[in-house]
Amino acid sequence: MRRMLMENRSLDVAMDCFGAVLAGISVINGIGFIWLGGDKQYSTPTYEVMTNLMPLQLWGIIFVVVAVLYLMAIIIEIPRGHFIIFAVAGVIGAIMQLLYTLATYDASTYQIHTIRYLFFSLLHLVIVGLGVYAWLKTRQKL
Repeated sequence: MRRMLMENRSLDVAMDCFGAVLAGISVINGIGFIWLGGDKQYSTPTYEVMTNLMPLQLWGIIFVVVAVLYLMAIIIEIPRGHFIIFAVAGVIGAIMQLLYTLATYDASTYQIHTIRYLFFSLLHLVIVGLGVYAWLKTRQKL
């Protein structure tokens, strides 16, 4: 019993740490896209590809929503509910970061940017996996 509590606590701490890092990255991306967005035209190929998909301000709003979901999951300790919020934030964050990765891959001359954004999208997917695993584990305990 005590081992299970320690395992759940360490899993929760790991998810909180990953979530805090990804929330910080998402809010920085989101505020940057909201600030960059608007009626301006950008000559950077990455932003042109992204703007063809949706406006940069919408990209920013979605990234900020992901950050808020991560922060909600960290702060609000709803039994089993915060694991679901982590998973939802991770799915939305992974999709957005993968789209950003694809836009960078298509348009960037430096592939290091693509690798960096792919790494962040994989971290979002790790959160999804941890959230689902923790939710199933607490569900089996009941």
